[in-house]
Amino acid sequence: MQRFPACFPIVPYLQQRPSGQTVENILEKLRDESPEYPERIRQLASVRYYLQALLSRVVAIWTDDVGKGITSYKTLLDQIERRRKDDRVCLVTFNYDTMLEDALAVVGAAVRRIGDYISPNSRYWLIKPHGSVNWGREIEHPAIDVSRPSEKIDSDVIAKVHELRLTQNYVVVPEATTRAKPLPLFPAIAIPVETKSEYECPPEHLDKLRECLPNATRILVIGWRATEHHFLKLLAEKLPANVRWLVVAGGAEGAQEVIGNLNAVGIPGDYQASDLGFSRFVVHREGDGFFGS
Repeated sequence: MQRFPACFPIVPYLQQRPSGQTVENILEKLRDESPEYPERIRQLASVRYYLQALLSRVVAIWTDDVGKGITSYKTLLDQIERRRKDDRVCLVTFNYDTMLEDALAVVGAAVRRIGDYISPNSRYWLIKPHGSVNWGREIEHPAIDVSRPSEKIDSDVIAKVHELRLTQNYVVVPEATTRAKPLPLFPAIAIPVETKSEYECPPEHLDKLRECLPNATRILVIGWRATEHHFLKLLAEKLPANVRWLVVAGGAEGAQEVIGNLNAVGIPGDYQASDLGFSRFVVHREGDGFFGS
């Protein structure tokens, strides 16, 4: 956080939240104050940089030091691949981390460039509607000196965020950085607010998602609360009525809450709730019958 001091004035709001208020609640209120108080735009831009730097570091520590490369994601994809037949698998995650990208190498779908996420030659597509810690958007304006150290580039971009003209060119970067030639990059991470109304991913990725949904036969939900209204609307518009659902959300109660949220917006389907959490769901191979049906 010390690298991005523009966020300091809003940190106490996040650290000392009133009872019942989430980080997303607070950030949404701060975002809504931006039109009348433009300094909020710089503060929230610094939050994007902070999230990118923090989560990149956390994932690296987990992968290299804690998990030693072993994750439930890899086991899950191995289970899917065994039962997949000729189906294409479309993965959608609202998480910013790169653990799914890392897991895709297990099934021969390595992701190195932005086009690899939806490669026509791949059996697996990965859509990240709210962005990723290893993505940046090219900045067309204002001019930023990319020959300076990365920390200086970050400071320049945050200071000039009101003037930014972001392109729709998304770039995969190996680490949390905004330095790229010939253009600097802005973190492609959506601010985590309660009612997200915008996506932060390449438009062509969303086009592929819209292409997949009408052909969906089975949907596995893991740890998603089903509260993103704009995404729920997309599902309601595009999904066929005979989709089979399997919901994993920490236990039976959490899974039923998710199913209730889906039903509330009129999303059709044959719903099944798992009473297990994600790790136990994978280890107990509870999805075997679902994947192979």
